[in-house]
Order: sequence, then structure tokens, then C-alpha cells
Amino acid sequence: MLCLAMLTTAGLRADFFDNSALHGPPSRTSSVHSLDFQVPVRGSVELTGTLAYDEATYYAFDCTFGGGQLVFVWVADHLVCHTNPPFGNTESSTDGSPEYPLPAKKGERAPVVVHVYSYAEAGPVTSAGTANVTVRWAKLAAPMHAGATPAYSPVPAGNLSPESSANELKRRALQSGLKVGWNLWTYNLLDVARLPQSYALSLALCQLSTQKCLTETKIEDGGTAVRVGPFATDQSYWQLYLSFAGLNTSISVTGGQGALNLLVEPLDCAPAAAIEEQPAGGVNCSDFALVVAPRFVWFRAGS
Repeated sequence: MLCLAMLTTAGLRADFFDNSALHGPPSRTSSVHSLDFQVPVRGSVELTGTLAYDEATYYAFDCTFGGGQLVFVWVADHLVCHTNPPFGNTESSTDGSPEYPLPAKKGERAPVVVHVYSYAEAGPVTSAGTANVTVRWAKLAAPMHAGATPAYSPVPAGNLSPESSANELKRRALQSGLKVGWNLWTYNLLDVARLPQSYALSLALCQLSTQKCLTETKIEDGGTAVRVGPFATDQSYWQLYLSFAGLNTSISVTGGQGALNLLVEPLDCAPAAAIEEQPAGGVNCSDFALVVAPRFVWFRAGS
């Protein structure tokens, strides 16, 4: 394992942040010599640079991680490796796997980005203070069959540079400028999350008589009817309808980079006595409750 060094002309640049969201200016900047490294993590770390391919062929990548952090590795904007959590994937389903290797020309330079985040199960950090990351590659004559395991070898340190091209810096700046504010950043339409802080207000619709709650839904949900309404491109407003246990509900949100406002409206309500006389006449909305719970998402640390 290779540890930190001052910023040099080889290896990758390492920017350290005292928060778990790579937010704001880094608290310090250093570098790692190779793609086999250790870094202290007291929040989050971003490693950037370029990888020079030394042959015209296909490249597969393999990663090992230690320390319990969340780690993501991109090569040429392909997510080639990541830890689980935050999510899993089937064998050979990712770009840069032996089944789907990355084609490259000799001398081609690809951007490399590695994100490392402290892991938190429910608020406090539970990962170690040091992350161990190893990224290896294999040169393939052609894509291999699913489940194949080629012979991986270390990526030569001389093939790495801490510099990023002007276009890559512009691309990352554009991404950073877009991932801010309140939005439906998670797959769950009942989560309203804020970036870069990574906290959310999670909504739940509960039926009191059955003690059942709807805590998660998505557009493709087979168990809940969802109809999306307007969605502003600047994330300042969105609206949707959903059905749960016979109750139709409209959810309207103003968010984006402004103040958060939520309006949850039950529809077709009727008094319980009227429903007993005419069951098709409406829904007893007094049998339902809205629960709003704050939480941190994506295993981010916070209090």
C-alpha cells in the first residue's frame, strides 16, 4: 500500500473534505502515487486525474476495498467499481467488467475519479478512519464470457497523472452545480432530499385501522398507482398523485434551491357515517395519517 504524498506530476490528486458530501472547498489537498493506496477519511475524499492507456486493446478493471467506507471508481465516466452498500449488481453487469471491457487506443488518456465517503448506519460514522483502495486492470484481446476472471495486474504508476483536462474540469463543475437543493434525488417518490447535505424528509401514508403504511413508491411500482404531474426543470416545483388503501392523495412540493414547502391533500374524502350508507361515496380520510420523518440518506453521516 502507498500512502499520501505532496502533489506531484504522477499519481492522482487527493482533495479532503471535513463533511461527508465533498462539499465546499477542500480542507487540504495532497496526492497518492498509484491506484493501490491508503487515505485517511474524516468525511469524504475525492481523487482525480488521468489514466494513459499503453496498448490498443480492451481493458477490464477489478477493485478491492477495506475500511468500511463507501467507495466509487469511475474511468472515462464509466462506474467500473463500487462498494456494496450502497447498492449491488449482478456479476459482469458493469462497464469495465470482463464481459463489458472498455475499448481504448494506445496513448489515449481517460479521466479517473474516485470518491470515498465515511459510512454511517444511522447518523454516527461507523467506518474506519483509513480507507484502503486497490484498482487493477486486465488487458483483453476481446470481451470475455459472463463470469470470466482474467489475470489482473497493477496499473503502472507512471500511467497516472494528477492533472485533469480543461473539458473534464468543466464537466465536473457542471455536475457539481446541478446536484444542489431539494429534489427527488432518491428512487423513492416519498423522499424529498437535499444536496449536498444529504438529508431528507421521508413521508409515509398510514392507515390507522390496519396499522399499515406506505413508506416507499416509484413510478414503476406495481403495488401502488402513481401518476406524476408537472415537474419544473429547475426543481422548484413538482406534483404527483398516488393511491394507497383506497385513498387518493395529491403531493405538491416547492423546493429546488429555495425554501421547502409540502402540501399533501387527500382527495374524495367523506364522513364515516356517509360511507356506511353509501360505500362508493368516498373514503374515510380520518382513518389515515401522514408521518414525516427526517433522516440522512445514502449512508451519509450526520446528526
